[in-house]
Amino acid sequence: MEIKIEDKYVILSSLNENLNESNMLEISSMIEKTSKLGEKNFILNFSSVNSMTTEAMLELKSIQKKIEKSKGTFVVFALNNNFENQFKKLKPGKMNVVPLQEEAIDIVFMEEIEREFNN
Repeated sequence: MEIKIEDKYVILSSLNENLNESNMLEISSMIEKTSKLGEKNFILNFSSVNSMTTEAMLELKSIQKKIEKSKGTFVVFALNNNFENQFKKLKPGKMNVVPLQEEAIDIVFMEEIEREFNN
């Protein structure tokens, strides 16, 4: 996994082609560690991913809920065509999923502005 910490967000890039619960627990651990450093907005790059287990999706949803509960933003981007159909079948719910990194970053900034406006 690659991690890139920016001013307002963290980008985690999965290097695994097949995501399972163990991979997602690793991602969850990285998010938890960076959260303790004050980070609250997370973007996941899934460009290398070709498949995902149901257990991994459940863990991904759990990660999303934790981030949103702590008033952060969670976005997934770069699903390849083969994986996108499987991802949708796993029912991600209201997860922010976009094709491009720039769009993911825009969502982070828009939600940051919205949170500031609402406070």
